Amino acid sequence: MLKLKTGFALLFFSLCFSLLVGCEGSSSPDLTDKTKVTGNVTDTTGAPIAQALVFPEPAGETGGPIPEIAKFTDEQGHFTWYVPVGTYNFIIQKQGFLLKRVPVTATESKKTVHLRIILYRE
Repeated sequence: MLKLKTGFALLFFSLCFSLLVGCEGSSSPDLTDKTKVTGNVTDTTGAPIAQALVFPEPAGETGGPIPEIAKFTDEQGHFTWYVPVGTYNFIIQKQGFLLKRVPVTATESKKTVHLRIILYRE
């Protein structure tokens, strides 16, 4: 039970932080200076996981402002984010599965990053 409460507290803090940071900057997104992060989320059998929560959390001082708070995977387990140059931990979670953190470094020369994520059942 404590593990579940800690997970929700972490999610709540991360979402609030992303919201505060995301309020800075212009209202129209400029994708030319962003790195596209795409991913597929599956279970251990390779089946896609729909509606998994995915959000980037700036790692240290190097992450930039992120306009969206969180996104969910589609029916095929796909997601797409655009993030400014920086270092992030992408958090992926779905009820019934263990939370997963994936480090991503977005640079000016790296315009696309693709992640293959496998979630394990609790």
